[in-house]
Amino acid sequence: FIDNMQTAQNKDFEVAPGVRFRSLGMASVLSFDPLEIAIMSDGATGVHVYVSRKWYKKVEGLCGNFDGDDYNDFENSERGLYAHQPSEFGNFWRDSATCPEVIDDDFDPCVANPERSDWAHEMCRIITDSMLFEECRNAVGDYDHYYDECIYDACGCNSGGDCLCLCTAIQNFAAACNQAGSPVYWRSNALCPVMCPPGFEYKECGDPCPQSCRNLNDEDGELCGVL
Repeated sequence: FIDNMQTAQNKDFEVAPGVRFRSLGMASVLSFDPLEIAIMSDGATGVHVYVSRKWYKKVEGLCGNFDGDDYNDFENSERGLYAHQPSEFGNFWRDSATCPEVIDDDFDPCVANPERSDWAHEMCRIITDSMLFEECRNAVGDYDHYYDECIYDACGCNSGGDCLCLCTAIQNFAAACNQAGSPVYWRSNALCPVMCPPGFEYKECGDPCPQSCRNLNDEDGELCGVL
């Protein structure tokens, strides 16, 4: 329901009462301020949903139940959900017949697209083997699934969007590094470069809710309650 032309021309505007669109560098954020919920998209393949602490144990769906336990997200006793596979979990939350069923769990995109396998394994090795992420790996601990997800996405994307999928997968790991207190400046002209417009500077880790001229009198930035 957001006019694409409007979002391109305006960095910050109100879509509806209490609903605001913001362009924050590489990402776009649609925030529902009274609900303290925000949806962030990188404009490619990455989408993140942020909710405040007031929603603790009060949500459900594909993003989990927000109870701090990742291992019970496939269960919902009130709805009779006891999924054993990701596909079973995903199909449970389908709410439209026009939404295709989740692909089979046994599907291997590197087998389906063997010409992409070597490239995917080589590029994703930055997560597991590079000196660049060495401190991050120690901080994150369990990082093997980020590598597996990178391989899956890099093999699965078509040749027109391969770099987008690869960069999003590496960025997911880099985000975990940030959360673990070990940010990594991993982008370069050769790998997932960022082209900043004049007057802008890219930082891998920064304040998610900086103050601006518009909110200098506020104690915190506008998105601090959510992001």
